[in-house]
Amino acid sequence: MVAQDSVLAAADHDFTKLSLTPSVIFFISIPEDISESFYDGQVFVSYKDTVFEPSSAIRHSTEFLNALNVHPYSS
Repeated sequence: MVAQDSVLAAADHDFTKLSLTPSVIFFISIPEDISESFYDGQVFVSYKDTVFEPSSAIRHSTEFLNALNVHPYSS
């Protein structure tokens, strides 16, 4: 509600001070037989603050390389 002689103004209702974006990498072993399941593997999850760490191709490549170096299942 706004008084009759007032200026109608509103703030953005989607404004947030913190926004986290997950990056998920699923390491799988490709089965020898097509009847075997692909849903057997390890998941590597990392989070980043989208304000200070915006997404880019270089960032995604770096995160994937880091996951390969850190994750024990990747070798």
